[in-house]
Amino acid sequence: SVVEAKARAQAAEEDGAASAAQLADRSKELRRELEAATSDAQRLEHMRQARRLFLEAEGSELRRKWQPPLPEPDQSDHADFASTAPEDDAEIGTSEPEEQYVDSIGAGDEDEVSSPHEILSSYPSAGLLQEPTTARHQRLLGSSIGVPTLVWSGEQIPPRLPFAG
Repeated sequence: SVVEAKARAQAAEEDGAASAAQLADRSKELRRELEAATSDAQRLEHMRQARRLFLEAEGSELRRKWQPPLPEPDQSDHADFASTAPEDDAEIGTSEPEEQYVDSIGAGDEDEVSSPHEILSSYPSAGLLQEPTTARHQRLLGSSIGVPTLVWSGEQIPPRLPFAG
């Protein structure tokens, strides 16, 4: 029985040594996993910080591009405006708007009636205006003497009044 006890003790010792070796291997394996996880966590944190810094830099770059600083006002522009401003603000808007409009086209006198061609020729910047070529165009233009009329494809288009309220 002593021999059996020695054999059992040796077997237990061998099992203990094997278990200790397994535990040491498992411990090394867990240590490597922990280091890898720590390294991954550190890399992930570094990536998050880099991304945050990039987005902040990109955001400030976009704000700089889309919101340029306002230029400083040029004092010479204000001086020009002041020299052309009326002396008395009460003078502004004292005459009738219709009179201003009629006077601006040169047909303010009832006695002086302009022909449609004269009215059209008083608008040299309007490239769409053409001399009437048909009786219908002549009739359309003559229907409102004193009010300029645009003729385009035979349609009568009255102009906008500049002081219409």
